[in-house]
Formats: sequence, structure tokens, C-alpha cells
Amino acid sequence: MNISSALSSAALIAVRDCMGTQAGERVLIVTDEPMRTIGYALWKAAKELGAEVMLVEMLPRKTNGEEPPREIAELMKMVDVVLCPTTKSLTHTDSRRAASDKGVRVSTLPGVTEEIMVRCMNADYNQIAERTFRLCDELEKTSIVRVEAPGGTKITMPVKGRKAHASSGLFREKGLWGNLPTGEAYLA
Repeated sequence: MNISSALSSAALIAVRDCMGTQAGERVLIVTDEPMRTIGYALWKAAKELGAEVMLVEMLPRKTNGEEPPREIAELMKMVDVVLCPTTKSLTHTDSRRAASDKGVRVSTLPGVTEEIMVRCMNADYNQIAERTFRLCDELEKTSIVRVEAPGGTKITMPVKGRKAHASSGLFREKGLWGNLPTGEAYLA
């Protein structure tokens, strides 16, 4: 399979920098046919890092949140790192939650394209994380958020008492999980 150098670089950043994958760790790549090239690029990056890596392809799910086959769900709990470039999201599945509960580091990449991988993953995720946490701190300190744009958008929202959350893109500790690419500070 022909993988561009830009996609290879993006995959390496995802596996090494975002997931913190080390030589000898067990890594599972879960993908589906439309995402095969991205899955293979991630597999290749993990292999180059010296991981014991497996690539599993399933049929595309029909909806976001639909569980993968039970065999894949079991594999997800048996490794150190899971990356899921799939057409539909596996983020909010029992399978992902069970893997995270076992200490597996999981990243889901729902609907990601090669163009998105190249454009958004070829970045310094340590710097993205730093900015994300800094923005969370600012959101925690304020009571009103105002958004204005040159096209005339003007939105004001009260945020006092709301907890800010960071999606930093760094999932290097046991049980951490999230989507890639990312880099957002948000309020719920």
C-alpha cells in the first residue's frame, strides 16, 4: 500500500506523540474498509516504533456509537493502546469504555480523511495541549464569553459555574481516551 510521506508523518505523530507508544507495547488498530489507508499508516508507524501491533478491519458500522464485533471489543481490552480510524465513531461505545476501564489508552478518529490527517496531525501536540489547558484556565476564570466575527456574528453566553474541559490530544497515561485530531477547550 502506498502511503505518502505526509500521511506517514501524521500517523507517527498520532502514535508516538499523542498516544505515547513505546517499543514493546501492544497496539491495536481498528479500522474499516473506507479508512484502510489511514489504518495501515497508523499500523506502520506503530511497527516502526517497535510496538507489537495488530491491524483489524471490520465492516463499517451503520451509526455512530454502534458496537464493534465482540471479538474486536475483547481485543481492545487486551492491549496497551488502541487507535480507531473508522467511518462511524466508536468513542461512546461500551467497548471503548471497557478498554479505558482496563487502563488502555484509546484514540478514536471517526470520519477522518487523509487530508484531515495530513493537515491536522502534522502539528506539535505538546504545544496544542499547552494552549488547550491555558484556554481552559481562562474559561474557568470568566463569567461571560463573548464571540464576535467580522461577518457580524455577536454572541454572548453566561458561563459562570460551568466546568471547562480540555481535549488536548495527549493520551499518554493509562485509561486516557479521546478523539484525534483535536485541540479544544470547551464548556458543558
